[in-house]
Amino acid sequence: MRKQEIIFVPYPIPGHLLVSIELAKSLIKRDHRIHTITILHWILPLAPHADLFANLLSIASEPRIPLFALRDIKSPPPLELFFKATEAYVLEFTRKTVPLVRDALSTLLSSRDEGSDSVRVAGLVLDFFCVPLIEVGNEFNLPSYIFLTCNAGFLGMMKYLPERHRKIASKLDLTSSDHQIPGYVSSVPSKVLPPGQFVKEFYILGKEFYPHHPSVEEIAGAIRSLMDGEDTPRKRVKEMAEAAR
Repeated sequence: MRKQEIIFVPYPIPGHLLVSIELAKSLIKRDHRIHTITILHWILPLAPHADLFANLLSIASEPRIPLFALRDIKSPPPLELFFKATEAYVLEFTRKTVPLVRDALSTLLSSRDEGSDSVRVAGLVLDFFCVPLIEVGNEFNLPSYIFLTCNAGFLGMMKYLPERHRKIASKLDLTSSDHQIPGYVSSVPSKVLPPGQFVKEFYILGKEFYPHHPSVEEIAGAIRSLMDGEDTPRKRVKEMAEAAR
């Protein structure tokens, strides 16, 4: 049977890298079909030593989890944007990595096809902040899986914001009414929301994030579905939605 390889694309900060490497180690240990999990990595100006840290961790613990370094981004977003609206900076940085990831996948796939001991790349596992890279996976006919390293509260907020921005033209401010955010039992007052959500860039992010929702339908599944083929994400979401009514 042909050996299988999975390519991980975590967001390059220590917390996300740590969790992704631990997930990769767990998958290799649990599934004998997986021969290698390659982690694509690029340098983030705010975390320049994260790649060294991740490399040491992966090599010391599991040689079958190599890091593949991307070329440097020539014109990264300004750091001022990070301090003003972190999520907007993150998404903009991800967009700029699209051509770099495309080149890396082309290199990896070509080398696997030419190797005598052939390994088949089975799919991509993308960080939630790397959703724009789904389109790159589609170009190579690779299924994409989303791995959320953040908590469910953040996911609920990111689901709520695009829907709000579609219905309400005004941006968030401290005088806005309470919010019914998925995942929260009680309504959430505007005054307790993170400060970054009240700046223009975050508002724009919310409006731009929504177009990615249809592409999420193209995702082959969630990590959980790898373990239980009957327990599909769509079925689980439907059951949770019905239970909440």
